[in-house]
Amino acid sequence: MKVISFISFFFFVNCLLGFSQTPFRVGIEVRDKQTKKILVPIISVLPSNSTTELTGQVVNDLYVVQVQPNLPYQVVVAFQEYKTYRQAHVFEPSQSNTLTPFLIELEPLKSEVSTVSQNTTTGHTILVIDKTQKTVLTNVVLTLKDPRTGQAVAISKHPTINGSWRAELKPTVVYDIEVKAADYETYRGTLKVEGGHATEIALTTIPKQELSFQAVDALTGQAIPADFKLTDEIKESYSGSTTSEQRLFMPTVVVQSHPYHLTVIANGYRKYATKLNIDTQQSSERSSHIIRLSKSDVYLQVSTLAENTNKPIAATIRIVDKSDKRAIVSLKNTPDGRASVPLNPAHHYVVEVTSDGFMPYQRALEKSHPSLEENNELVVKLAPITENFLSLSAIDSTSATPISAKFRITANSTHQTSEITALASAMPIKFKITEPDIYQIEAIAAGYSSKKGIIDAEEMRIGQVFSFQAKLKAGHAVPNIVKLFTLKYFDSQTQRPLAQLKVKVFEESTRRAIPAKFYKGVLEVKLALSKTYVIEAYHPNYEENTLSIETSAWAQRGEFLTNLYLLSLNHTTTSAARAVINERIFDNIKAGQSVTIEDNVYFDQSSYILRSESHRQLTRLANIMLQNPAIQIEIVGHTDNVGDPRLNQALSEQRAKVIASFLTNLQVPENRIKHRGEGASKPLASNDSEENRQRNRRVQFLVK
Repeated sequence: MKVISFISFFFFVNCLLGFSQTPFRVGIEVRDKQTKKILVPIISVLPSNSTTELTGQVVNDLYVVQVQPNLPYQVVVAFQEYKTYRQAHVFEPSQSNTLTPFLIELEPLKSEVSTVSQNTTTGHTILVIDKTQKTVLTNVVLTLKDPRTGQAVAISKHPTINGSWRAELKPTVVYDIEVKAADYETYRGTLKVEGGHATEIALTTIPKQELSFQAVDALTGQAIPADFKLTDEIKESYSGSTTSEQRLFMPTVVVQSHPYHLTVIANGYRKYATKLNIDTQQSSERSSHIIRLSKSDVYLQVSTLAENTNKPIAATIRIVDKSDKRAIVSLKNTPDGRASVPLNPAHHYVVEVTSDGFMPYQRALEKSHPSLEENNELVVKLAPITENFLSLSAIDSTSATPISAKFRITANSTHQTSEITALASAMPIKFKITEPDIYQIEAIAAGYSSKKGIIDAEEMRIGQVFSFQAKLKAGHAVPNIVKLFTLKYFDSQTQRPLAQLKVKVFEESTRRAIPAKFYKGVLEVKLALSKTYVIEAYHPNYEENTLSIETSAWAQRGEFLTNLYLLSLNHTTTSAARAVINERIFDNIKAGQSVTIEDNVYFDQSSYILRSESHRQLTRLANIMLQNPAIQIEIVGHTDNVGDPRLNQALSEQRAKVIASFLTNLQVPENRIKHRGEGASKPLASNDSEENRQRNRRVQFLVK
């Protein structure tokens, strides 16, 4: 007869019951074993074959977690001044559909600590645990000091509580405590005895990172034996060697804010030294380092020729080491455009060549010479400039060093804007211009205040280069958040789009024109959320429309798409009783859209009773919302400035509320409708005529 192990038996039972049984919720209640008082400790529930704990939540002093029936779980409960509870359990669902109750009673540590009068010394228990795993740590070093005398306090192993320490402490003194353990961050704090209660200290694991280093010959790329040493500014130190068989040095180092110093030494090669920042956990690609070692310098010979003649020309030559952005050679206006320079084959370089009347050259040396040899020749051919350019560069105003920057270039006559980025290089970047014009330029760099300037290129000759160097001051750069705003213009009576408008957009403070796209009655313009803009619309047969947009407020309300209605100069007044109702105005509503309707369509003068003519239009809106559950609407009432402002505010609120009630009566859920009144605070036009006041008396629908 064979003996069936517990695991096999457990697996057999689960097969009979079925692993796919419905999961259920367990409500874990924790109480003091002696007083039966409810406790709210740290609770972890883990499947027996996993290190990932289940996600739970506290509900009315119960820790609720969802489990599978008939599967084993490890339950860990930790609470200061109590013994840590750690047991395996198999949960079974209750007969009802409610939570399955599960009670755990914790035994207080103070029951095992002898207590004496407050006027005498008492043995105090200290327990050290792993903060994440909740396990007791025994290999730790504790130090207690009396701050009054600076003397250390004697600490001994607790005789009855495993993994704990005991010290004779006075309840009237606050002690300094330090706890150290290998692979854990040092804990430093204070300790005060409280009525014989024990102290629990949780230590955090020091994060570590595995790195990989390999030394190779800088010219051949072949792996070579080397000695590695990695140290920091405090005390961490790692060393090792690679051989022809073992080519990788793979230390596991502490992740810290202090940089590491890496030194690599190989027989017959230059000593290599650099700094490494290991301040965050790194991916496998970033943690792998190939160290290129060189035996000696190699040489690069640079020659500069004119592309059209193949003859040497005078040139300025710079070679920049990419590792520290340092120019190892900078020769200005060499007569024959030649330079010879020693290079470290373990480094990477950028070659820059400029000459008056020629297009500049800038290229990484590794693209021209992927594998350097002892002697290398680079022939640079410069093309003569036959077109016109803006020469753009940016420098730090304090140090005069080149910095990377983005340049925004706007033509004054067409308002066409282009952007180009210049790298942190002494060589300016070129932007081709084709039309004579005045160009407004703005230089933007991270960590710097922007800089604006103007280049006058209204009169230019072929091959001319206009230069602009931005001297930027370090400072907090305000994020330039830009959003697209769309405005649609209609005839207020016929509801037809107005395609032949002249529309101008400009900043209110600077009057600077902003490029915009207008086509078939639709204006699209990108505006910064931190500014206020003015939009002017003109048509000889309509009243001129001027609109001020405070972009941050419009964006907060979701007004990215707005309909505007212009009044014809030759219009005929229609009585409110026979107002034209456009029942299809809501047919193509979209998120972010604003639909504005004159409220004489909805209400009589100074009234908030909804007119019957508007019922079909609003019914159509309700049907559209019921067919599209994602649509949400905010209704905003507006008035003109005639009368008491308080009454206008109340009237605008009541009108918005009446429309919202009409929609909810047609089964549109209340949570999809918001309403508010703005009174006369947000006019579309000045209130200097009846026509303008009529435009300001309106109801706005903001589609979310």
